[in-house]
Amino acid sequence: AVTSMPDLAFRNYKNITEVTIPKTIASMGISCFNGCSGLETVHYNTNLISAHKASSQATFGDTSKLNNFYFGDEVTAIPTYLMISTGPLENIYWNHVTTIGFSAFNGNPNMKELHLPEGIETIGGLALTGCTAITEITIPSTVSYYDSTPTKGCTNLRKVTWLTNKVTNTKVSSGAAFLSNRNITDVVFGPEVTRVPSNLFYYCPSPLNHIEWNNVTEIG
Repeated sequence: AVTSMPDLAFRNYKNITEVTIPKTIASMGISCFNGCSGLETVHYNTNLISAHKASSQATFGDTSKLNNFYFGDEVTAIPTYLMISTGPLENIYWNHVTTIGFSAFNGNPNMKELHLPEGIETIGGLALTGCTAITEITIPSTVSYYDSTPTKGCTNLRKVTWLTNKVTNTKVSSGAAFLSNRNITDVVFGPEVTRVPSNLFYYCPSPLNHIEWNNVTEIG
């Protein structure tokens, strides 16, 4: 069985359209599929926690056609710097994922919506940084923690649906979920939400034309 992949293993293989990463993979080098511009579908079955330390080392970088991403049944965490500058990712099959790693979806200029499913508990810092095409995002009721500024640089974000009442970690402005997002017009707080976390929209000079408060009784 394949247990490791070297650095730049399939870099710039432009004719690859589909790839399967087996669960036996225990180590993966940097930029293994960087520049695979024809890649459309990934089956990702390893629960490997990436040691990548920069966006330039992302496993799937500059894969502008990537649209289908299947996380296998044993995958509970999305590694750091998994993707940068990928395609629209219209079909993400999360299965048992509970944790999104630091900068996991870094710099995606094509993804327009991201509706995180129930079951996601932790969102890493800068997880969606620079995803400039995103207009709508849903934070599910199961999220209990997010690290610093996960949506920084999502300059076209318009609508936020916030369903969790479990977040308590936002004590400083650097932890603001929607820091400096200037174009948010609609915010929907789900029926289970009774408290808006502190610093949620810190330094967020957005219009906020429409807010559905539902059962909110406290603003942090």
